[in-house]
Amino acid sequence: MSGGEKESATGVDVLRLKNVVKRFGGEAALSGVTFSVRAGEVHALVGENGAGKSTLVNIATGVHRPDEGQVFIDGTATRLQTPHDAAQAGIAVVHQEAELFPQLSLAENMLLEGGLTRKAGGFVSWSLVNDEANRLVTSMGESFDVRQPASQLSIGRRMIAEIAVAVDRN
Repeated sequence: MSGGEKESATGVDVLRLKNVVKRFGGEAALSGVTFSVRAGEVHALVGENGAGKSTLVNIATGVHRPDEGQVFIDGTATRLQTPHDAAQAGIAVVHQEAELFPQLSLAENMLLEGGLTRKAGGFVSWSLVNDEANRLVTSMGESFDVRQPASQLSIGRRMIAEIAVAVDRN
């Protein structure tokens, strides 16, 4: 096993940040942090404001690069240069505040990034858009009207929608 791999009951860590250091203007936001994520487990980053949670997530998602330390994906050392690199590696983040356009339907919000399904002639197929959003919501064990404006849904349902999209992309 290489130095980055860590065997667990569920196998090799799918994501491991090892001895990560990140400084901003000489101030250490992270100092020697190690964090592992294993498939099939629930993980949480908990701490005070300024503890470095967002910085760690930004490193894991390619927004920032560590000044020191390593990032491993499936046991292989990797360099995430951009958020696109992280997404290609199957890393997605759902923030505690839903990042949806309140005036658009939940279905529109869910499928906007990947592109709304279109019919011949380029017109949006709203029935297919709604069906796909419904499929994603159902995959999370939920059932609610994805045609409603996002602003009319509870925070919990908005979060479920974002999680469903993140899981589906990976």
